[in-house]
This record gives sequence, C-alpha cells and structure tokens, in this order.
Amino acid sequence: CSDFTLNGNCNIWGQSTNLKCNSITFNGDVTLKGLAFDFNGVNSAINGILTIDVGDTVFSNKASISADDFVISKGKFDLTNGALNVNGDVSINSGTFLMKNSNDKLCVKGNINIQGSLESAGTIECGGDIVANVEDSVISPQK
Repeated sequence: CSDFTLNGNCNIWGQSTNLKCNSITFNGDVTLKGLAFDFNGVNSAINGILTIDVGDTVFSNKASISADDFVISKGKFDLTNGALNVNGDVSINSGTFLMKNSNDKLCVKGNINIQGSLESAGTIECGGDIVANVEDSVISPQK
C-alpha cells in the first residue's frame, strides 16, 4: 500500500509481523503483541501510546517513528538505524531498549523511566528527567 491511516486503538498480534507500506498513521493507542514485529523502514506516527509487549524483538529497521508516549512492557525494541520521537514519556518497565548504531536517535520531550535496560551507541535527547527506578536497571553504552 502507499499511505495508511487507522483510527482507533489497535492491538497487533503475530508470529513475525512486517509493515509493508510507505507510511502509516495510527490515531489511537497501539500495542504490539506476539513474537516479533518489524516496522520494516515504514515511517509511522502513533497519535497515542505505543506499547511493546512481545516475546522477542521489535525492529524499526531505518524507520522514523513518533508517538505521544512509549512503553516497553515486555521484550526488546531495537531502533536499528532509526529514530524514535516521543512527545511525552518513555517507560521501560521490563525488557530492553537497544540503540546499536551511532546514527540511532531517541528524542523524548518528557521523562525516561527505566526499570529494564537501555543500551545506546546512538543519541538520546531528553527534555525531562532520566530515572532508573530499581537496583537492577541498566543504562550502558553499546560498543
């Protein structure tokens, strides 16, 4: 498809789900569930909360993704040469946020709350506070 817009909240399930369109807009909250998900380079706007709740990994694969808030409940989010722009807060409740490449970029206007791990070789811009809430939180540079 070329451009795609979905109005309303959305749960996306699948063993291995790949987006295949030029761009996508979700006007509502989006929860990614199942085993794995790949944005496949598709630029995506989520006018709501983007929640990662997968068994394995979500890849951006060079996509530019924007969301009102971003939450990792379970699994990994790998920015993979992409960008994530968040108008509100990022919450890593469990799981891992990976930025393996120097050109990966996380821009957050609010706070970053970490109870899982954040591993970065890229750039993090935070307009609020970065808070590691538990003793087991990990914030580390990627090598």
